[in-house]
Amino acid sequence: IGANNFKETVITEIKLPNTITSIGAGSFTNTAIKSIEFPENLETIEQMAFFGAQQLTILHLPSNLKSVEHAAFMGAFGLKEVYFNKGIE
Repeated sequence: IGANNFKETVITEIKLPNTITSIGAGSFTNTAIKSIEFPENLETIEQMAFFGAQQLTILHLPSNLKSVEHAAFMGAFGLKEVYFNKGIE
């Protein structure tokens, strides 16, 4: 997903296809996202990807994830639970 693709939209949930390997910088900044299903092929969540996504409460990170960049979830104050799968680096 390219940088800022969903920035400041009213999207509340999304299931990303397995073709997605990276979530670009600012992709979900200041959105109303509550639920996101990451694909197993996801490798990178770039900086500030979910900046200000205050409705996001739970994350289930895939096992192929290698990098979560600086401030990826900064300002996501509703985030209460993060689950890591086996194999995550």
